[in-house]
Parts: sequence; structure tokens; C-alpha cells
Amino acid sequence: MRVLSTILSSLILFFEPAYLANGKACSGTCDLSAHDWIFILGTGRSGSTTLLEMVNTLPNVQLSGEHDAELDSFIDLRKRLRLTLEHGGTGAWLQDRHQLKEAHLFCTVQSWFFLHTGKPCSNTATHGFKEIRYNSKEELDFLRDAFPSAKFILNFRKEVLLQSKSAWYKDAHGVENELNKTNAIFMKWADANPARTRLMPLEDFTPGNFTVLFKWLGFSKCKALAVTHANNGERTDGYQHAPGDPASTKVVSCA
Repeated sequence: MRVLSTILSSLILFFEPAYLANGKACSGTCDLSAHDWIFILGTGRSGSTTLLEMVNTLPNVQLSGEHDAELDSFIDLRKRLRLTLEHGGTGAWLQDRHQLKEAHLFCTVQSWFFLHTGKPCSNTATHGFKEIRYNSKEELDFLRDAFPSAKFILNFRKEVLLQSKSAWYKDAHGVENELNKTNAIFMKWADANPARTRLMPLEDFTPGNFTVLFKWLGFSKCKALAVTHANNGERTDGYQHAPGDPASTKVVSCA
């Protein structure tokens, strides 16, 4: 039911007049590269919300937060689409095969995004989200294919032992091993997709490194003056990074 409701909601948006007038990615003749995208993919208690805050300070950037990996529903749909095509479109699997295109699915995925965020398509904004639940090669490949103009910031912690003792992780078994596996997947995927990927571990959160990240994202005139610290609360788990200039009231300056 979750797969069906997610996809039906996206299809409703896909043909909504208010959205059809606001950008190619929400029209029936979608251009998958019409918009710029930034995705922050983290491992949880790794600073991904801080990354979200920092990147959202950039001009005309609109990134949303987590969504419980709703895009996995579309990954399941692609598997079923491919299986249908493998059966040849004849007999019990009778289909007009040329109508079954993955690009159509990807257009629906992009329209889902605007439904999820509640923001209309904009050709002047950079869209995206942060999520801590996409950590397999299959999921990363799907996002790469569905959003061909996207850039990916892969976020993790080098101090996995400290991370495994943080917040909800400390009550689970085998967390350190799973985090190491995810880190390895992230690094291998980054090696395979170097032009579109940057690794940003928590331990590298400094104003200087964020300024380098901003330049890679296309914001060469923006400089990080400090680093925010989201989800700090009462969690004393080694979640520390350089704060920058304590006298500064601005986090990012764009000339």
C-alpha cells in the first residue's frame, strides 16, 4: 500500500495545473536535467543535519529533510518494470512494450520530490534533500539515474566507535560493523562517480572545508565563516567540530 500511495500521489502532482506552469520537471514532457539538485546522504549521528543547515544558507538553495526513504518505493517499481520487460510483452505478459520507459518513472520520481517538499518547481532554485536511509549501491545508483544533474554529498564519521554509542545507536547490536560497511559503500561509490560526489565526514567540518565544498557545488563566491551544530542537545558522544569565528553572527557570506 505504501508503494501505491506514494506513486499515486506523485502522479496526481504530475498533472496538477499549478505545477505544470512552474518548470519542465513537473510537466508531461519532463526534462530530467532541467533542474539542479543536491543530495546529502548520511549515516545517522554523522552531522547530516548540520550539513543540511549549512548548504541551505547558500543563495537559492532549497533542501528538505528526511522522508523515511520513500524513494525505495520507486526502486521497487523499477524492478517490476524491468521484470515485465524481460517477459517480452506477449502472452500472459501482453504489453505495448515501447510505452514502458524508465525515463517516465524518473519523471514521476522528480515530481514526487516537489509533492514531498510542498514547493513548486523553480528553474532558479537548486532543490534536494538529506536522508540517512539510502546506503546501498542500488539506492545510490537509482538516485544518480533519476536525477542526472544531481551532486551528492556523502556524509559519515571516521570515529565509528563513538558514532555507534550515540543516541539511538547505543541500544542496537552490531552497529559498528554496519556503519563500517556503509562507509565502505559510500567510499567505493564516490570512487566510481567522482565528478558528482564529495565525501564530507563529520571530522572534516571546518569553515575552510565548507568553503571548498561550496565552490564544488557551484557557489564560488560563498565562504563559510562558522559551522552550525544541529542535534547537539544533551548528547555527549564526541560530536565536535571547529566552530569558526565565535564573534561572527553570520554562518556564510556570499560576495
